[in-house]
Amino acid sequence: MEDQANAIRRFSQFNGWTLYPDDTILEEQFSGKVGIRPLYEHALKLIKKNPGKIKYFIVKVIDRFSRAGSMEYQLMKADLARLGVELRDIGGVIQPKVNSLDHLGFNYEWSMISPSQISEVVLAEQARSERSSILTRLIAAEIGLTQSGFQIGPANDGFVNAFVEFDGRKKCVQAPDPERAHFFVEMFNLRAEGIYSDEEIVERVNGLGYRSKTKKRWSANKTKVVSHTIPGKLTVKQLQRIISRPAYCGIICEKWTHNLPIRAKWDGLVSISTFNRANRGKVYIQELEDGTISILRNLNKKKLTDKRNNYRKDFEYKNVVMCPHCGKAMLASFPRGKSGKGFGTYHCARKHAYYGISKVTMDKAWASYLPSLQFTQEFLEKLEIVLIAGFRKREGAIAKETGSANQQVALLQDKKATLLESFNNATTPIMRQIIEEQAVKLQMEIDAARELRERLEVKEDDIHSFIAHAKILMEHPAKMLMDITNKQEQLELFNLFFDEFPTYQKLLNGTPKTSLVFKLKEEFVRSKSQFVSVQSLEWNSIEKMIMQWNRLFDALKNRKAKLSERLT
Repeated sequence: MEDQANAIRRFSQFNGWTLYPDDTILEEQFSGKVGIRPLYEHALKLIKKNPGKIKYFIVKVIDRFSRAGSMEYQLMKADLARLGVELRDIGGVIQPKVNSLDHLGFNYEWSMISPSQISEVVLAEQARSERSSILTRLIAAEIGLTQSGFQIGPANDGFVNAFVEFDGRKKCVQAPDPERAHFFVEMFNLRAEGIYSDEEIVERVNGLGYRSKTKKRWSANKTKVVSHTIPGKLTVKQLQRIISRPAYCGIICEKWTHNLPIRAKWDGLVSISTFNRANRGKVYIQELEDGTISILRNLNKKKLTDKRNNYRKDFEYKNVVMCPHCGKAMLASFPRGKSGKGFGTYHCARKHAYYGISKVTMDKAWASYLPSLQFTQEFLEKLEIVLIAGFRKREGAIAKETGSANQQVALLQDKKATLLESFNNATTPIMRQIIEEQAVKLQMEIDAARELRERLEVKEDDIHSFIAHAKILMEHPAKMLMDITNKQEQLELFNLFFDEFPTYQKLLNGTPKTSLVFKLKEEFVRSKSQFVSVQSLEWNSIEKMIMQWNRLFDALKNRKAKLSERLT
């Protein structure tokens, strides 16, 4: 830009022309879309306001004037001509019009021709072709990077753009913003809990000190910053927009991916599971068996699962009992007998002979087997250690939130002190009244921030209360399988209990493959001794034990809404 401006200035001085206005050069930082030229429109208005004062419109070369092709170029040139202004370029390609009948002393509109018209048309078309080539190279590369899972453009709020090395080249991804990411994690976690209204979530996040990012406001020609936006509090509508963005769980879905979801090359701030729970069916990311993903919108719970494999209260063990012939989950229905009455049956006939077990028989087998499960002694000995470790980990996250709340309280108190100082300097009753109203609002915000800080703090009694509750639940682990509401929850919980989902015969014999942390009660082992070989607990490492307990820890939180509220 600077080189072009200097060239135009030297060209004008050489010809003895004066630059207008005030010896300045109009610089268009970007041209925008074809046909949209903010600074060119500004120049036309300037010429119209000063009729007869402006003689020439100077550009360095034709492609600096337009890259929209010869037709657009000639229309723009004609606009200037109607205002009595001639277009000139520094290279001297554009020549003034001449009268082809001048030697005969006549002058017609058609006789006024430009000797350089063909050259100008060629260069204008070349400029359009060059524009297309440049944009093709640039946009094609950006589309390719986006479809490969990399970041193009500004980062989403809560992230910052970071460059990492892939295949020997640095490429852009999104990384958590160390100053703002925790606000967005809190939004998703609170909404995923399902026990807070959007208004309560907004109040809590704002209480932690959330304010929108300050943005620059640019002048019309994009040459300088004229002001900045004022940081504002989170609103319910903003929360709902943020919650629906797949980027926060590491998924890219936009025009350049043909609006199809792909996995990003960065981790999201939250998991896909948390994202789905937070969106409550408004946006649902479905992970398919082949590893691909799809996005479903505006769904109810019935549409989230296959009708043949959904969770049914009347067949509570559907999806977790395997067919002994094909190894797939058994189906369930109420086939009608001759009397017309339905008989509940678990059944399967996938390319093999029909196999069925009555619902009453299956329920009895589960009712007999589940109470026999208990945690191993080795596991229970580690229970309190791991519980405290998990609670301390959560406590660390809460400490961050409490620190944010403390900072917010301090900030509000500083503002209040400034207001009180202004009150003392106020000279009119109206000014004092306005300051008093602002002070009252600030005090309400301070009280709300303090209340939030107190709610966030985790005390030692909370930990011991949770451990005591967990130990009671550990004595009767089958209680965790009660009050299931959907298939996903059912599969997650039963996966805690079993390495492989059992068949009916294994339930009857007491020989399902349970996970490492469970064993059968002694009296059940004795009664089934001819069938049962109890699994021993062998810990490969402390990490394996912690990983197993973390899954149970999450299950506890999901099963007890009040307990979850206390934890968070």
